[in-house]
Amino acid sequence: MRLGPITPCRYRPGHLELVSFIRGGTGWSHHQGPSLHQYSDGRIVMLWSAYDIQECSNDNVILYAVSKDGGEQWSDPEVFMAAPNAMVSHVYQVQFRDSEKVLMVSREGNFVGAEVDSKTRNVVKWADYGRSPMHIVIRRSLDDGNTWEPGRELPPELIVPGYRPPFYGAPEALLELQSGKTLMAVCYLPPEKRDPQHFNVSFLLSEDQGETWSRTHVLTVREQRGAMEPTIVELERDELYCLLRNKSGYLYETASHDGGCNWTKPRKTKIPSPEAICRILKLQSGRVLLVWNNQSSATQAPRYPLVAAYSQDGCKTWSEPRVIATETGANQLSNFGLIQVRDGRILLGISHYRATQPSSSDLELAVLDEGWVLKGG
Repeated sequence: MRLGPITPCRYRPGHLELVSFIRGGTGWSHHQGPSLHQYSDGRIVMLWSAYDIQECSNDNVILYAVSKDGGEQWSDPEVFMAAPNAMVSHVYQVQFRDSEKVLMVSREGNFVGAEVDSKTRNVVKWADYGRSPMHIVIRRSLDDGNTWEPGRELPPELIVPGYRPPFYGAPEALLELQSGKTLMAVCYLPPEKRDPQHFNVSFLLSEDQGETWSRTHVLTVREQRGAMEPTIVELERDELYCLLRNKSGYLYETASHDGGCNWTKPRKTKIPSPEAICRILKLQSGRVLLVWNNQSSATQAPRYPLVAAYSQDGCKTWSEPRVIATETGANQLSNFGLIQVRDGRILLGISHYRATQPSSSDLELAVLDEGWVLKGG
């Protein structure tokens, strides 16, 4: 199936460019959840999930496209990963310093209990996460992401204290620390909190580039559904900062002062947010960039406007946000991926959900830089 071409996205220093990367209905009705990575040879890859009707589909794929010019021109999309009659999602990569070795983590499994009306193509029932078996799979490449070794499962007993099957969870963050250790954060449902759902986050550390792992800390928040989708930056060596999705109407924060071994008790920030993902990224200047939906809500709506702000004091305070894009009604701008490439430009892949039935999701690509963000601060 030929899906391309991808719309080019021109970079203009100091400006924001926003294009439709791939439209819903191109191969699949929904494209969402992009992640971005730049390899040591300069190639940039965007990976994302494609499925029909709803994200609890057991027959989705991971697609990818590659740019060799900093994110302006992209190759036609191709299938990167698929599991017939199953699902794949949450793909993250990290490349180790001064090496062609890349570590990749993803989620694979089966949703249980989801129902769809085949005539109207509407969701009748959402999946029962507590009964849906998932697996976290680790793979590595030794040649700059060109080829990949077979995957191996990360034991759920390592992630979940007092584990009882099935495991439901997903990796949400993967980064190499200045110490040389690798940090992974996994969001999961504990056995005793499957119904009603209340998520925990486990932090895992590896001292041998992902060959072996140890669980260092587990946390949650008191809000309904718990702590979800952690996003992490290393401010200085062993000084880490993390924001968490939850249902309080505001983002929660936690910090580690010992390289991810221990984390402070999560506390509510003054940053308004629905129950939706946010992303933080340490920029080449040392500032930290935050992208999120700047709207307080104890529900998953509204997931707009999509805004950016920066901190220059270690995430203690944030600049006034600049609007990247906005929407209306039940439409959404969410589930995004964020990267700064070597020439300083910032790429933001955005899932643009369109609620008009039958629903669909486009992927959009925003290209900006620190200069554009600073103009709003």
